[in-house]
Amino acid sequence: MTRDTNGNLLGSGGADDLLKMLGEIPQHARAVLVIRHAERENEPTEDHNVPLEQTRKLTERGRATAREFGRRLPPFANLSLTHTPVPRARDTADAISGGFHSAHPEAKVESLGVDPTLGLSRFYARDLDRRNEWRTKLGGMPFLRAWLDGGIPEVVLPPTREVVADFTARTRTRFEKLPSSSLHIAVTHDFDLIILRDVLFNRRFETSPWIDYLDGILFRLVGSGEFIAQWRGESADCA
Repeated sequence: MTRDTNGNLLGSGGADDLLKMLGEIPQHARAVLVIRHAERENEPTEDHNVPLEQTRKLTERGRATAREFGRRLPPFANLSLTHTPVPRARDTADAISGGFHSAHPEAKVESLGVDPTLGLSRFYARDLDRRNEWRTKLGGMPFLRAWLDGGIPEVVLPPTREVVADFTARTRTRFEKLPSSSLHIAVTHDFDLIILRDVLFNRRFETSPWIDYLDGILFRLVGSGEFIAQWRGESADCA
């Protein structure tokens, strides 16, 4: 697998951080990983009948990198995967699954399909039409900043802290249902991970590293049972 000049998986130093953190988890333990999809095309496919966010497919390098990421995962006995409805998220999950299975054919691998909770601003919207109007009016990143700073009316979207608290509670519920020696991977997008990182780690996206392809946040238990989130060496309590 081709790597960059630092020896990282192509397109993502964050992927190597995740693999390192996962490698430090005892193999009888459990973990949930919320991860960005692999490298996508910069230009959308010419299909005006499909929404823009649906048309940007994985590059061939993105597919290969996602498969390599799966191959390099620690040998958990169980791997399960979910993803957003967007094809590049599904294809990333499939590539990770294929890479893991090739390296660990004895493990149980289960693809669970679409998880609608992964699209935070859609799933938690109280008025989806007005949410779409706000996003169109402001543009992507200004919309995110407005939502994080309380600038979107609560009749449209609840405060991000409420959203993240509910999402982490759902993540813990999923975690607690996992058998021993299990990893669950949820493939989503940079916007959703930015919201999680901003709230959990108090990291403003304007002054923080971008969420790389195959970068993400790891959720697990430590110590006497604390449920924590980890991102690039930082930890946050999810209680």
